[in-house]
Amino acid sequence: MAARIRTSEPMCEEEVRTMLNRSNNSIYFTTWTEHYHLGMRLRVTFPYTSAIDLYSSERGAEVVRIDRLTDGRLGISVRILLP
Repeated sequence: MAARIRTSEPMCEEEVRTMLNRSNNSIYFTTWTEHYHLGMRLRVTFPYTSAIDLYSSERGAEVVRIDRLTDGRLGISVRILLP
């Protein structure tokens, strides 16, 4: 299942990533992008499709863990913030 991840930092482009794990209040995905940091605020849409989807909504989120994986990617754990 895909998620769209956007930051509030103007130099960072949004990403669409496959979630490796998710719960009601968190998601985990991998990326080659190095701009993520602990405490970083994000806007996350999941599930995400490029088609208009009335059931998908963007949520505020925060990076709570970053794993350096053996292949060089980062594993990003994100906590979904309450509305």
